[in-house]
This record gives sequence, structure tokens and C-alpha cells, in this order.
Amino acid sequence: MLIDLTAKIPTRSGAIELPNPIIGASGSFGHSNELFEIVDPEEVGAITIKSLAQYESPGNKAPRVAAVKTGMMNSVGLPGPDISSWIKDGYLKIKETNGRFIMAIWGQTYDDYSKATSLIAPIANTFVALEINLSCPNTESGNRLFAQSEKDTKEITRLVRKELGDELPISVKLSSGVTSITDIAGAAIDGGADVLTLFNTSLGLALDPYTRRPLLGKGAGGYSGEGILPIAQKGVFEVRKAFPDVGIIGTGGISSGLSAASMMMCGANAVGIATAVFADPNAPIKIAHELKEFCFDTGVAKASDLVGTIDLD
Repeated sequence: MLIDLTAKIPTRSGAIELPNPIIGASGSFGHSNELFEIVDPEEVGAITIKSLAQYESPGNKAPRVAAVKTGMMNSVGLPGPDISSWIKDGYLKIKETNGRFIMAIWGQTYDDYSKATSLIAPIANTFVALEINLSCPNTESGNRLFAQSEKDTKEITRLVRKELGDELPISVKLSSGVTSITDIAGAAIDGGADVLTLFNTSLGLALDPYTRRPLLGKGAGGYSGEGILPIAQKGVFEVRKAFPDVGIIGTGGISSGLSAASMMMCGANAVGIATAVFADPNAPIKIAHELKEFCFDTGVAKASDLVGTIDLD
């Protein structure tokens, strides 16, 4: 039996077509071609660029990453060059490849997102989508995530859509740490989102009991890895049930073809891989092969037929 692993992520103006549904999530492959000596980007469904802002960002103090039994903690803090500088360097390097890329932006204010989008607009046709990262802890108020507010989510998405026009699909990266993910997702869709990336890391705190100090230099940070799979899947399922036609990239806890299939059954059109890449940069390619094997073993001819097929009876 031939297995069709191609993915189509629905958008308002058609679909994002990928050779397979496995996406390198933002942060996993860096800002450019850092891993391309050992990973063929053409074999990955798409690669999301690590989020960049209109200004240079130094990130948080070390240590920024720490392993825990069920995954990883990080407080990297979105370090990176400003978008204008990146376009003159990192962008040119990825443009030389045959990979498919999702651009990702972040900011501390509404205006930051608008200006970041204006810088990306001239090269928008290079990417398959633009991801708006609203789930980093940098907001106008300074004490909450943009993605915890329906108003902020809708308004920033609207501003980006206005600046970008209809030339490129927009994905909004949300947080699972909200009271109602369907309300926040609805606000993003109302603002003009085509796709939802569900989810960013979950906020957590890990300690060294012997020193009584946090494992991360900043203290608390983002928790990711296999341990958050059930949380991510529940959110994906709820959003798919509420919005049957929206594109969803299910991200969080994917480490195998089985977990990728499971996330798709919950409603994801594609799945994002991040933490697994830190252990093995070729994890997205291996997971794509494992997903194909799962489909063959279970009589599924098209991977897309898995989407939204969770059985609750």
C-alpha cells in the first residue's frame, strides 16, 4: 500500500501544502541554517524560524536550558538579531536551500509587531506562513502573556494582517495556560488568523534540591517535552471541535510517529517538533518515517485522514 504523507493546512485562501506534516517548531532549528550540515531541510515538512523582533534581543542570563526527567526547561528569552540585520545574513542562507520556512515574529508592544511585519512584508513570498508569537512573557503590561488576553490576541493579529495583507497565511502561536483556549483561539481567528499553533511551552519551575536554587538562571521558565503531550492534545481537541475549519499545528510533547499520529487524531493538520530536536536534530525526519510506518501498519492510506478522528464513544 502506498502511503500519502503530504499535508494540507487549510487557510482562508487555499492551503499550505507540505510534503509531510512534521514541522520544526520555532527555536528548534535556530535563526537560519545552523543545523543544515546534518539535517536536510527539504526532508522536513517545514521549519519555523526562531522568533525575531524589530530590535536585537540579548536573551536571558545563563543557564538558559536544563534537562528534567520528563522533558526540558528553558528560559532562553528569545535572543537574536534584529530583523533587518537577519535579512542581510540569515535570510540569505535559508533562501539558498530547497526547504520550506515559516517566519516567526515577537515583540513587547503592539507597535513592535506591526513594525516587524512591515520588515518581513517585502520578502513574504519566501515563506509558507508567518507565525505571530503571542505566548512569550514580554507584553506591554510586563506581567502576562499577550496570548492570555482575547483583546490583545485579536488586536495584534489584526494589525499584522493589516500590515501584511492577504499575501501570506498567518499563524498565531498561543499558550495552553489560559482559562478558555477556545475564547483565545476565536479572538485570533476574528483578528485574521488562518492557522493556530497550539502550543508554546508551559510555564514551570524546576529546582536543584541540594542547592535549593532554580535550574534556570531566570528562575521560572518554559517546560516542554513528552510530559506536556496530554495537555497539548486536550487543547487541540477543544479548538478543533469549536472551529472545524481552522488550520492547526499541534505542538508540544511530540517525540515519535505514534505521538504525531495521536496529535493529528485530536485535530492537528500538522505537528510541531522542538524538544526532540535538541536530543536529535534529525528527529523530525525520523518521526515522519515512523508516522508513515504507523499509517501502513494500521491501513491508513493518507496521513491527513487521521485529522480529527479521535473516538470518544
